[in-house]
Amino acid sequence: MIRDVRARLFAHLLAVSPSFHERNPAGKLTTRVTSDVENLNELIATGVLPSLFDLLKIAGVLVLMFATNLQLALFTLGSLPVVVLISVLFRNNAQRAYQEVRTTLATQNGFTAEVIGGVRATRAFGREREVLARYQQKNATTTTAWLRTVLHFSLFFALVDSAIRITTVGMLLFGGRAVLHGEISIGQFTKFWLYFGMLSS
Repeated sequence: MIRDVRARLFAHLLAVSPSFHERNPAGKLTTRVTSDVENLNELIATGVLPSLFDLLKIAGVLVLMFATNLQLALFTLGSLPVVVLISVLFRNNAQRAYQEVRTTLATQNGFTAEVIGGVRATRAFGREREVLARYQQKNATTTTAWLRTVLHFSLFFALVDSAIRITTVGMLLFGGRAVLHGEISIGQFTKFWLYFGMLSS
């Protein structure tokens, strides 16, 4: 499928009007054709199938948790709305940040390709410092965009981990009290704890 995407994309580039190529540098288009298609390949190979397996695992573990103890299962799922809200906010912010990364990186690669193609003219007119300054500016813009993306990922994983840890502490208190009052057995609580570990891993 990725091969067909590359072929159709390349055929499309050959079919568009010359004005399109005048507005978009060759380096920028090269980045779109290579990097973006490779990202799509990685998404299919390492994103879709593992996500499907994870969903199946989550569904199976939830069934086992509810079968073990209904009250503990409901208590554990109390943090689910928080995790869903965090995920939605992360998705929106991360999507915008990554789009900015792709745009700035494509612009930087396009500028690099133009400079390399015209390096003789640049050196002939003594424009090395100006070109270097423009490249450093574009490179700084790309770096800032990447750092913003990393920040979103860091906050997301930190918040999700905090929600899981708070749920773990609450489950220990709630489950421990249930064991002390004889509402569930130690074996049931231990089994539920193992299921929760599988769910949060």
